[in-house]
Amino acid sequence: PVYLVFHGGSGSSKKEYLDAISYGVVKVNLDTDLQYAYLTGIRDYVLGKKDYIMQQVGNPDGEDKPNKKYFDPRVWVREGEKTMSARVKEALEDFNTAGQV
Repeated sequence: PVYLVFHGGSGSSKKEYLDAISYGVVKVNLDTDLQYAYLTGIRDYVLGKKDYIMQQVGNPDGEDKPNKKYFDPRVWVREGEKTMSARVKEALEDFNTAGQV
């Protein structure tokens, strides 16, 4: 047998992935897609909370209000993890491998 790998698949459409799989591709590389998905969660968080992360104290809720809960890396890193996990889930479903070990 010949095992085909879809190198450089990031940015391809769902149809292109499905076509490749139907032609015999057994492995699809998505690293760039996953990196971008991770970034989008962090990017959207930072843009949405920009008035809360520009300084340690003081935000739209008050000059004396602390911002630690907004700039804590455990918060914004988690946003990246959520968006990347959603992209992995989507890919597993698209590639008919969801729920397989």
